[in-house]
Amino acid sequence: MKVTLLFSLSLFFVYSTTTAQTVSYSNDAVQLAARVVNSSNVAAEIPEHLIHSIHDALMAVAEDNSQEAYLVAQTHNIHTFKRVNTSTVHLMVDANAGWLTKLLAGKSKIGNVPFTNLLERYNLKVSVLDELEDIKMLEITSDQPMNMKFIANELSMIDDVFMTEVPLPSGDGSDIDIKKVEGGWMITYHLKYDNCESLCKYDHYWQFGVTDASQVSFLGEYGSDLSTYIDKTPNYSVVKTESK
Repeated sequence: MKVTLLFSLSLFFVYSTTTAQTVSYSNDAVQLAARVVNSSNVAAEIPEHLIHSIHDALMAVAEDNSQEAYLVAQTHNIHTFKRVNTSTVHLMVDANAGWLTKLLAGKSKIGNVPFTNLLERYNLKVSVLDELEDIKMLEITSDQPMNMKFIANELSMIDDVFMTEVPLPSGDGSDIDIKKVEGGWMITYHLKYDNCESLCKYDHYWQFGVTDASQVSFLGEYGSDLSTYIDKTPNYSVVKTESK
């Protein structure tokens, strides 16, 4: 009974860890796809096929048996830093605007067709963040990941909207970058450390190529000397396997 129980717990731990990793890489794929869409800023939607392609590439590296892949995926557990907001826009609106009064009163017809169309098209929600004498600060949110930069630009062109802002996190941290290349992706993992409350003092990079068929190749490593970081990091380990 005890052996069976321990075996079951071990399986549960492995399953939980694997599931958590898969969810983390799914979030990474959304963030990286949002950055791709954000750079061109021609649409609000983040294409599902783009998210899936990036997710497959990230999982290919995570499951690769090279020591470099082990370092980024296991030893350092590197994931994306939220550099692109996919859910929220803030806007400052004339508090005396008639359509705003109707909106906050819960009326379905507010007399502002562009604003209503945006809310309905992208299934956006509105709430009041703050109120000043002549200005109301609104928060527009989406339950689905969206290119909020595009939505902010659309909102900025509406009458009585003074300013829009896509809030971003403060500080700095480890990150992943991705670039589309012929036949696949080039993925760069950034390990950043020391004083990351403002701007990390040190960073180290590992770069991989991943083909559309999920074949992984290690392209190179560069950046800050890791010797000091390793000395300060307990249980620093590298799998001693041959790189592919």
